[in-house]
Amino acid sequence: MNQHICLPAEFTVAHTAVQDTEWLAEPANPINLLRGTIRKGEVIWLRPDLCGSGPSWQQACLPDKTLCYVHLSNFEKVVDSLASFPQPHDNQ
Repeated sequence: MNQHICLPAEFTVAHTAVQDTEWLAEPANPINLLRGTIRKGEVIWLRPDLCGSGPSWQQACLPDKTLCYVHLSNFEKVVDSLASFPQPHDNQ
């Protein structure tokens, strides 16, 4: 299975799901079955240069660094300035 990975440094605008919603890896490819669910209250990150622009599918980054596409209408911007992309835990 081809896993799409995002670069967290490029995705800095946090949004919270206002309802359970689906994400897709490639909305333009009907045979790609890589998809999942984002639960209400979960946070995703968008690129500031693309945030709110373009078609109904918006490129996003999930907390596990999965690069996906979501419907932005199912999210609201996080206004808390402390919201940031989760950092890997230091295992030392």
